[in-house]
Amino acid sequence: MSDYTKLEKFFLNSITTNKDNMTIGTEVETQFVQKDEQPATLKQTQETLKELVDDGWFAIETKGDLVTEVVNDQGIRIFYELGRHNLEVATQPQMNGNIVQHVRSALNELYLCAEKADIYPWYKPILDSAEDVLVVPDERDQTWIGLDGRRALNMLSYISSVQFTFSVSLGNAIKVVNRLNDSRKKFIDDFPQNEVWHNYIRESHANYDTLRYGGPESFNDLNDYCKMLASHDVVEDSSLVPFDMAKAIDIPLFLRSIWWHFRVKKYDGIICIEVRPLSRHADDEIQKQLEMVLDIAFC
Repeated sequence: MSDYTKLEKFFLNSITTNKDNMTIGTEVETQFVQKDEQPATLKQTQETLKELVDDGWFAIETKGDLVTEVVNDQGIRIFYELGRHNLEVATQPQMNGNIVQHVRSALNELYLCAEKADIYPWYKPILDSAEDVLVVPDERDQTWIGLDGRRALNMLSYISSVQFTFSVSLGNAIKVVNRLNDSRKKFIDDFPQNEVWHNYIRESHANYDTLRYGGPESFNDLNDYCKMLASHDVVEDSSLVPFDMAKAIDIPLFLRSIWWHFRVKKYDGIICIEVRPLSRHADDEIQKQLEMVLDIAFC
């Protein structure tokens, strides 16, 4: 079979679902700053994560003596995004209802622990700083630094977003992606990170195809979607290799390296749509953002 059909088979071998039992997952990135609005230090974010552990969270990932990821008894995870000052809260996919309440509860716990370390959440999508903050967990894996160069990758350390992932039936996935793309301007108008991403693509040493970020504006069907995915190179050993020449493709990892605004994903055998171009604002905006996404997706 041709290479792109490996991707199609990956999606087709799935458990389908529908809106009636839709699950939703949420990811909220928060940059933390000191009182002078400079990025939090590694020491301060470490104090924050260790304070969470003292409060009953569990350290599930460490690097040496550094805690890099914690989880609570509801399966909500907090871990480093790019940069020592940027922490992400990710919820387990669950039935729609209290998903925003769960993430906001976790955020409130995070803020209380951060305050003890004398740092505070930055409720904006971009933090203006030129400092190199690529410390954890980036250097655990030198692949991306080797591929992009520190300067380009550091750009992404100073942006923070909100993302939603919701389940759909396989037959409806491309229709939903196309609906979201039809409203692309509505998303981008409140997404100043868009310019940062374009600068990253231009300045990366990797020489990415320009459509690796953002992606096509429409697809004919799942077959067409997979063909477009397979037109992008695979990351192997800090270099890019054409899809049909890659030695072995970790498909979920490959899909995460294609930064389209609206992506078809698969979690635990369930087809989902991930919505990425949402800016980080105050916490009371998260519910409004979710409602906007679902209104567009299922109009």
